[in-house]
Amino acid sequence: MPPITGHIVVTSGFGPRNLSNPAASKNHLGVDIDLAIGDSVNSLADGEIIFVGENVDGYGNTVVVGYGKFTDPDSGKVTYAGATLYAHLDSSSVMIGDPIIAGSQIGLGGNSGVSTSSNGGDGSHLHIEQITAKGATQIYNAIAES
Repeated sequence: MPPITGHIVVTSGFGPRNLSNPAASKNHLGVDIDLAIGDSVNSLADGEIIFVGENVDGYGNTVVVGYGKFTDPDSGKVTYAGATLYAHLDSSSVMIGDPIIAGSQIGLGGNSGVSTSSNGGDGSHLHIEQITAKGATQIYNAIAES
């Protein structure tokens, strides 16, 4: 399922990049997709909402969907196969612990956090980043301990 409706335009790919904004990441860990403020942002896959928050490492309003959840029957420890991070949202429409189905809305597009424009627009875009199993589990455990 695509994260937005309509034609997808990638405005910044994965990897090294040169930007005029010194606060923006020089090594881009995700992909930026053009959208308008208020456009629906949808989950790429089935999973569980493991993070909803603001201003995390310049990402602004952020939602993280964890997938492949496994609870160890002996220790009760939760791990995830991985996760997808959606950043620079205007707002979110989910809460931590919510189950999510691929294609379901998780929020609205925006330009929160450190958000730059590569084409003279308002800077609104969706940053999508895949998080490894270790990173997804660390996010979940940090929330569970707070």
